[in-house]
Amino acid sequence: MIDSTQVTTEKVREDKHDALDTDSTPLCSVFLNFLKNVERYADTFNDFLISADRADPDSPHAPFVREGMSDKPVSFESIPKFQDSVRLGDAFKGAILDVMLLLLFFIVLFTAAHVSFQRKEI
Repeated sequence: MIDSTQVTTEKVREDKHDALDTDSTPLCSVFLNFLKNVERYADTFNDFLISADRADPDSPHAPFVREGMSDKPVSFESIPKFQDSVRLGDAFKGAILDVMLLLLFFIVLFTAAHVSFQRKEI
């Protein structure tokens, strides 16, 4: 038998992942990739909490309610760890256009300021 909360939870998870599947600039894609990894980790961690609670026969099995979950300790090694795969090269590749525009504006404005000071007699 399928629980209605389980179906709703799965639908919310799909909607969250679909909302993050947008094409955008490379720098935004790095951030969106991080958000996808966070969402996946949240799902993995919630599944871990539920499975750890189900392993305890004395638990009332009411997930995410303090009084309804298991009080037994869990080993640190069994807790899933968050991993994000951001490479420095990818981050620079996404920011290269912005850096080039900043350098161009700096050169143009510095040159304009230098020329205007050269014209004035001191």
